[in-house]
Amino acid sequence: EVASAWLRLAADRERLALAKSTQQTRQESLDLVRRTFELGAVSALDVHQAETLMQSARADAARLESVLAQDQNALAQLVGGSVPATLLPDGLEQAVATVAELPARAWASPTVESATGWFSSSAHSVTSVSRRRDHSSASFR
Repeated sequence: EVASAWLRLAADRERLALAKSTQQTRQESLDLVRRTFELGAVSALDVHQAETLMQSARADAARLESVLAQDQNALAQLVGGSVPATLLPDGLEQAVATVAELPARAWASPTVESATGWFSSSAHSVTSVSRRRDHSSASFR
């Protein structure tokens, strides 16, 4: 269950980042459509549609903020306390690598203390592996 909660948290963090990016893009688009409307090049319907898209993106981001809080609470409940923010997964790739590297016993009876140790040591090794991978791929460019 802890691994599932960890992966769900990572996936939802990525979804939230995408939703925030989409919201920013929709806002910029709305600003552009409004300026174009002021110049008489588009109709009020175009402005209304852009506003609707931006509001929808804003709602998606807000909903995902709530989902993310629920994910963090579920993980905290499973390990018996909150996991420090510095140990939370940055994204799904990191979370999958973390889960894959940890022994099965790590997930059997988690505690905040054991999770902190596992996650921090695994996050360090995942970062090291990522850096090596990035460095080796850079040499082929």
